Amino acid sequence: MVTSIFTLQFMPKKDRSQVIQSIYDSLNVGGGFIFSEKTVSENASVQEMITFNYYDFKRKSFDADDILTKEKTLRNMMKPNTVREIEDMIYSAGFDTLQQFWRNHNFVGFIAIK
Repeated sequence: MVTSIFTLQFMPKKDRSQVIQSIYDSLNVGGGFIFSEKTVSENASVQEMITFNYYDFKRKSFDADDILTKEKTLRNMMKPNTVREIEDMIYSAGFDTLQQFWRNHNFVGFIAIK
């Protein structure tokens, strides 16, 4: 089993498929890759709704300046994929099964089985 929590989104997009392929190659048949990532919606209107809903959620615990500062810091570091792009990378690597097990706003948890 391999786990990865919010890691791929910080790698260059060109490297992600190779990392997933390496994970697949390292697993025994029946092995699992459990991972979570922030995703981006394929539809800009949906993305905007989710983003502002998430900001409202974060404002329950953080002030606006903290939220904006973190957003500015991560903007150039984090490049999330769509769920469809993640699915394509997982199946292209050879995984037989991919199941979402958790979702909160644009954060998604998956388990992929070889």
